[in-house]
Amino acid sequence: MEKNHPMGLAVLRALILVLAFWALRFAFAQAPAKAVLHLVFVIDGLRPDSITANQTPILSRLGNEGVIFENSHSVFPTVTRVNSASLSTGMQPARHGIMGNQIYIPAVDPVNAFSNDNFLPLLKLGELSDGRIVLTPSIAELTAEIGHRYVAVSSGSTGSALLMAPRAPRGSGAVINGNFYGGSAVGWPETVSNEVLRRFGPQPKLGGARDNFNAAVDWSMTVLREYALPELKPSVAYIWVTEPDHIQHAFGAGAPQSLPSIRNDDRHLGLVLEGLDKLGLRERTNIMVVSDHGFSQTVYGVPWRARHRFRNACQWRDRVPRYCRRQSWRHEPMDSEEHHDCMGAGLQARRTRANTERECRCDSYDSALVGPSKGQCTRWPCAQRGAREWPRRRASGNRDAHAAYHERRL
Repeated sequence: MEKNHPMGLAVLRALILVLAFWALRFAFAQAPAKAVLHLVFVIDGLRPDSITANQTPILSRLGNEGVIFENSHSVFPTVTRVNSASLSTGMQPARHGIMGNQIYIPAVDPVNAFSNDNFLPLLKLGELSDGRIVLTPSIAELTAEIGHRYVAVSSGSTGSALLMAPRAPRGSGAVINGNFYGGSAVGWPETVSNEVLRRFGPQPKLGGARDNFNAAVDWSMTVLREYALPELKPSVAYIWVTEPDHIQHAFGAGAPQSLPSIRNDDRHLGLVLEGLDKLGLRERTNIMVVSDHGFSQTVYGVPWRARHRFRNACQWRDRVPRYCRRQSWRHEPMDSEEHHDCMGAGLQARRTRANTERECRCDSYDSALVGPSKGQCTRWPCAQRGAREWPRRRASGNRDAHAAYHERRL
């Protein structure tokens, strides 16, 4: 018996290995097929409490059959383009560099912050930074590096669309949006843009602030179902749905006017699922539905006129001319009054102090006009309330009207 014991152990080990092999093979045979398509739907401005079985049956069913991430939160600041860049890179704003819906980058505009809902300043930024609209690689770039295809289809602003695939103009991924260049082109690469326009025509014109953008959603989702998914065959697709954000900005979160847009989004999601069934991809697709931010109601705002009494001496600056000066106020003004001509050779756009008529006013720039300035504001009746010298208003009619208003207020 002692001689046969080692052989018995060997047989037992072999039997265990065979059973483990067949168990694993059976388990893998029963497991779902590996996903070959990953869809990320970004429904702009959708609140979680807008998803109900009655209003959004498709979204509700996806949540019940899948996973609901109850503790998710948009990145701060919770505005569209910041979160657009975070969704497309997986990074926080401090890493990707898009810190707001308006950003100040001197190389793009040395004087003003620009709104990045427009793709043109972002393209200019890319031209100045070797294509780096954002500071970190995007998912579109990472997908291309491993030999797969990425597509973004958007009915939102051109800026948020470009941030979904920031280097698409340079060949990393594809992006489709009906408003690039006023609709004469609808994305990158050019072959994709031309094919979309040939088959689907231009996106319908958008309405005003109080009109829904459902037609733009319809156009982009049709392009997704009938062209982007079956013919471009992406491994990763981001789909930006502009409603209900637009209509809720006009009427408020959950307003009756927003409900048709929310139902329309849900309908299109159902059509996409049907399209995946036809392509044989439904069981091999990961579907994620997110929002860039939610909505809350504003119940009180600071009256614009009431703010005037708190204005300080620094706030008159944009109302008076600018001149180019070297480094400081004390240098003589240069010839050009154009801000952008000041940026070379250490010149700066400085607001003029010289040759600006000034007036005596009580308390603030918007208080009552009490007389012309002779460097003697203290002799006017409101001196005890802090009469000060302020730049003269450009239009005497407006000045007199404002003076009358503030005299009544005082």
